[in-house]
Amino acid sequence: MLLEALGASAAVAIHAPGFASATPAETIRLLAGGNTAVATIGLVTVLIGTMSANALNLYSGALSALVAYDARRRFGFAVTTGATFVAFAALVLISAAHADSTVRIGVAAVTSAFGVGALAFVVVRWTLQRWQAAIAVGLLGGGLALAGIDATATAHLVTSFLGILTMWAAPWAGVLLAAHLDHVQAVKARMLAAWLIGFVASIPFWQQSWFTGTLAAAYPQLGDISFFVAFAAAFAAALVLRGTVTRESPA
Repeated sequence: MLLEALGASAAVAIHAPGFASATPAETIRLLAGGNTAVATIGLVTVLIGTMSANALNLYSGALSALVAYDARRRFGFAVTTGATFVAFAALVLISAAHADSTVRIGVAAVTSAFGVGALAFVVVRWTLQRWQAAIAVGLLGGGLALAGIDATATAHLVTSFLGILTMWAAPWAGVLLAAHLDHVQAVKARMLAAWLIGFVASIPFWQQSWFTGTLAAAYPQLGDISFFVAFAAAFAAALVLRGTVTRESPA
């Protein structure tokens, strides 16, 4: 939090033209004030930090991939799971390209989308071990990184994508907090419904380059408050729905 506060303070202190749309590398250069030595140190620090963070990201991605599990290893279910992931990835890419002129859907992006589906199929069909999933996700992530030839477009795309990730994480945090307060050991259908309620309730407040909700468009001065709305709505819904949860049959 201290480092984030420092970075935010430094960004606010810069009044250089084009700073708002600058790539991470350009941001470091602007913060260095034209000092090449300082900029180099900053870029090397970011490079090393990014490599360390990506190692953890790839490993956590591998653990997430292992969640797609089928004890019977059914072929049809594996195909359905893989196809669902491909469809979702394609939907995100198409939506991004339609709403954001800086997004370009190239061969690498399309291949990566199918790679996600293929990995989902393999995980469900053959139940990979942890190290196997880590290597598979690492290769897939490396292939996706090759699509980032245009630094400006890639930085913009990643920023928008990270914003999308927070859309599901905020209501999920609300659900988990409500479940924790009630000592619910299993999170099932009712808690999933609470998560969906929080997610849907936040849509009008979205303010992103890919999509702007109706209320966000009407009151742009509020900024994107969808995270707070999603968390509060999911938390409240979970508190209401937990009244029907019993310890004999948690839901």
